[in-house]
Amino acid sequence: MLFPDGKDAKEKTRVVKMIEDFVKKHKGSLLKTESWGTKNLAYPIKKQVTAEYEHFVLSLESTDQPELERFLSLDEYLLRYLVVRV
Repeated sequence: MLFPDGKDAKEKTRVVKMIEDFVKKHKGSLLKTESWGTKNLAYPIKKQVTAEYEHFVLSLESTDQPELERFLSLDEYLLRYLVVRV
């Protein structure tokens, strides 16, 4: 997930907590959370040239994935996200 760099840290904490709550609510498990720090973007996204990266490894039922993606797309604070199924 990409968060705007230099923005309010409370917003980032709110989104991370929101994802954790979503996983718990849907009886999934959050296996790993990593902060990859601030990186330069290859191209500007919403006029941002740097962003903070967060990496989540989680386990959910496959039927909950579309709801997670819809849930993430509604948050205006996130710049980008990618859900990978394995």
